[in-house]
Amino acid sequence: MAFALTVPQEYGYVILAAASTSILNIWLGSFVGSYRKAARVPYPNLYATAAEAATSKEKYLFNCAQRSHGQFLEQLPPFLVTLLVSGLKYPVLSAGLGAFWVVCRVFYAIGYTRPQFEGGKGRYWGAGYYIPTWTLLSNLMWLENDLFNPAPILVRTLPDLLENGSNPKQDPVLPNGCPIVQWYQIVTETGGHTAGFSFQMRSQLTARKIRSSSLSTGTPPQSSSDYSNALAETAAPILYRSPLPSQADLPVYILNAAAFPDANRVKYDVLLPYVLARLPNDEDLIGGKGYELIFFAGEEERSASAPKKARPGWAWILRAYNVLSRLIRKRLQKLYLVHQRSWVKVTVEMFSTVVSPKVRRKIVHVSSLSGLALHIPIENLLIPPSVYLCDRRIARDIYVPYVTGRRAFGVRIPLPISAEGTQRLPRVLRESTSFVLTDQNVKTEGLFRTNARAVTVSILKEAYDRGQKFIVWKEADSVLTFSHWQEGHGNIMVEEHQYVEGFSLTTATALINLWYAELQEPIFPQASYSFLRNIFDNSPGSVQTSAIIDLMGEASDWSPISRVSRQILTMHLLPLLATVARYQDWNKMTPHNLAICFAPALLRGPDTFEDLNIISTVSRVLEYTVTHWDTGLAAALGMDKWKFDELLHAPEAIEDREDPLDSTVCPTIPQQFQTDGVTLIDNDVSDDEEGEERPPLPPRTSNSGEDEEDRPPLPPRINMLQLCGQHPEGLSITRRKPAPVLQGPPRYSTIFTQSPVSTEDLPVYAIVANGRFDNPSNIENSMDGGLPNIVETAVSRKPVPSSSDHA
Repeated sequence: MAFALTVPQEYGYVILAAASTSILNIWLGSFVGSYRKAARVPYPNLYATAAEAATSKEKYLFNCAQRSHGQFLEQLPPFLVTLLVSGLKYPVLSAGLGAFWVVCRVFYAIGYTRPQFEGGKGRYWGAGYYIPTWTLLSNLMWLENDLFNPAPILVRTLPDLLENGSNPKQDPVLPNGCPIVQWYQIVTETGGHTAGFSFQMRSQLTARKIRSSSLSTGTPPQSSSDYSNALAETAAPILYRSPLPSQADLPVYILNAAAFPDANRVKYDVLLPYVLARLPNDEDLIGGKGYELIFFAGEEERSASAPKKARPGWAWILRAYNVLSRLIRKRLQKLYLVHQRSWVKVTVEMFSTVVSPKVRRKIVHVSSLSGLALHIPIENLLIPPSVYLCDRRIARDIYVPYVTGRRAFGVRIPLPISAEGTQRLPRVLRESTSFVLTDQNVKTEGLFRTNARAVTVSILKEAYDRGQKFIVWKEADSVLTFSHWQEGHGNIMVEEHQYVEGFSLTTATALINLWYAELQEPIFPQASYSFLRNIFDNSPGSVQTSAIIDLMGEASDWSPISRVSRQILTMHLLPLLATVARYQDWNKMTPHNLAICFAPALLRGPDTFEDLNIISTVSRVLEYTVTHWDTGLAAALGMDKWKFDELLHAPEAIEDREDPLDSTVCPTIPQQFQTDGVTLIDNDVSDDEEGEERPPLPPRTSNSGEDEEDRPPLPPRINMLQLCGQHPEGLSITRRKPAPVLQGPPRYSTIFTQSPVSTEDLPVYAIVANGRFDNPSNIENSMDGGLPNIVETAVSRKPVPSSSDHA
């Protein structure tokens, strides 16, 4: 049994990778020797004993270094065998795997000897060497059929077949049963006879590739009974096309790893054709420019008690890549990898650089959505909520240059001015309210009372402030999305929005409440509290329609709330609550319940206790207004159902569909960078000072002889002998006496007692001329004539009053 085999031209890379293991072995020997010297373990002892390693840190680290070298020697022989044999078929790939194996062994040895890791767990730094080990071993499978197949080997190569008059395009099948047409196509792509393998080996390899790729030949027709609608719906959120193209006018496809189902419930081999069918086909790419792919590699957020999903393995991912047509792989212009792990990034960088530099130039690694925004405008993408939640675990917020700021929440003008000069509702209220008032959602029980996740509300608030163009609302079977007008493309809608992830109903209700809570000027300011107490007291019947009109009417001249607040109430809040209250038989949201839910958001005074005292009055005002809204109060305030529906519709003017940017927000520098680092500021000339001339700098003094003559002479130096009084001319230096030591009054000079004490009996201390503290009587006895220049200071305190005095 024999077969023809030639060494490929690139096999020198494989030899170089194998030779690098010798250099690594020498380095590991010196690496272990340094630890042996520090631990003072004499030869020929291979390891320090367990007792010595337990008491000496140096001996323990020596054992770790010795074990890392020993483990390297154990893995080296099988690695070299698989490397040299696999290099005959895949020389460049094998050389890259060999280089990666050597690098991982270095990290393995260094991590093993890190003292901060117990039990040598730092060796996991280099655990990636298992990837090339098993990959090289799997590459040997291409020899299986030729070495262990008892059938006779046909040693006719492709040139021999053509010289003998056989036409591969006309022959139906090969001797091993492989279709000759499919074999001819793949052999032509791989270079035909240049690899030097026998015809039998090539045909068997081709047949295996065809059998392994049979699952990706395409999904069955939708009219067929084999077509699975469930799998098609499962694949829709995994891979979909973003509505807007990229800046290069290329279609953008988004692959969301968090949307993959549990591998224990769904067979990925069966799901794969439905996922790949969502990519552009060859017919679309023949005359096109290509496409871009964004891969969000983050995992889905789960609770601590929820079981972890079984994710697709690397073998499945490689199979999925191999079954793609050559045109789909070539037409990929950019591949953005977002939220990937560090070891994945290192592996992709190394293999793509070694195997195909062209692929390396197409890959862009980013760690968060803020990093992705530096490459593409993420506000044009359809980003699912699972990606936002994954990004929030990495970064606190998302910053997009020239886009991030305030558009909807806490802006100076809460009701934007339309192109016609009238006031309109902001986009966040228009879209969230429309979703809440759909036929199915408005009947949901407990509407506005169910709390939403704070992180989801924060993400959606940030998206509206950023001007995210496509936001999908989804609750059960109720799905709502809005179109966006793009110049050159017209109105663009989200395709297959019923399958895309969306934000829930509770998030919409919480977002409306948050919008009112973050108004720069609250609806009811603190200055209106006294008015509300006087007009709407707690007595029954105190709330009257005339008082409500005077309070909320736009034409009212003495209303204590601002005109903008009155417009917000009549244009949005009151019609919304009245509409929800009409379905109170289903949603259990009576006017009283709605008033309790929204009253706290309308108050934001400096005194919290005062807000709590007035909240009941505001609730009664809201309850009365919502109850009588449809009985003439809406008409008295200049609002009706048709005007409210018109406000919720998308504006006809293109510029009114997005809110104006009120203020931009710069990214905040973390505290650790502010304290530990230095911020460099560019001090170049500003635009306003470009025409001004800077004053000339003063001339520098040089060390030439001319400048030295102009300098004033230095003062004469004094010898140390002069300071000691030994100068020949008898220079005398005045010596001062040392300063006297201050002695203060007694340390414990304060008397605490409950009985009255006379201050005449207390000792009195004085400051005398020499700076000492002393008793005046002592000074008087020691001096003949009085106490001149004495400042008397009595050290005493008034007695503490007794408890009877307090009584």
